[in-house]
Amino acid sequence: MDLNIIMDWTVILIATSGVLAYLWLRNRKRTKRTLAPLKEFAAEYNTEIAEYDAWENTLIGLGTGEQKTLFFIRITPDGETREAIKLSEVSGCRMIKPERRVSYNKEYLNVVDRITLNITFHDDRPELVLEFYNNDYDSLTLTGELQLAQKWAEVIGIQLRASRDWKVPSKKRKSAAQKEPVSRPGAKVSVNPKPRKLKRPLEKAHPA
Repeated sequence: MDLNIIMDWTVILIATSGVLAYLWLRNRKRTKRTLAPLKEFAAEYNTEIAEYDAWENTLIGLGTGEQKTLFFIRITPDGETREAIKLSEVSGCRMIKPERRVSYNKEYLNVVDRITLNITFHDDRPELVLEFYNNDYDSLTLTGELQLAQKWAEVIGIQLRASRDWKVPSKKRKSAAQKEPVSRPGAKVSVNPKPRKLKRPLEKAHPA
């Protein structure tokens, strides 16, 4: 093979590797800068972020450790919302997606107004609403918010089921211990034996 061709390919490979490395470093810095508020928020609760997502001025993440905490940050024209939710205090989570039917170019379309996760608690606290999308100020076209809401509803559901499964065995053991009869030392149990069955009926005696 011609030496000039080899050198040309070597230059192309080096240049391509340099561009890819630059793009990787730039994306890494951008991700680090984007996640900084979420990590700082988690640090206030002495934990780190194990899993996260970021979109449209919104951040959500799950903290590490046994006592899982959900962190949520969203910036809208109305201001900034920050929520730190201990999942041990949560009783349920459901995704809400209100839709309305509109006519456009003689066709009917379903328009999504909002996408939220509605979280309920064990105590009397009101339901907490985490807004993933609102067409009043977000893009009119969904860019993955529905899939993200479904994903995090499942993430929270898995954590709640794991917490319930951990608590149930101890309750079962306690219940079984309460129902188990206590044996008293020295107590005797008498059993009436069943009457023996004769193999054949008795013969009647005849008078002599």
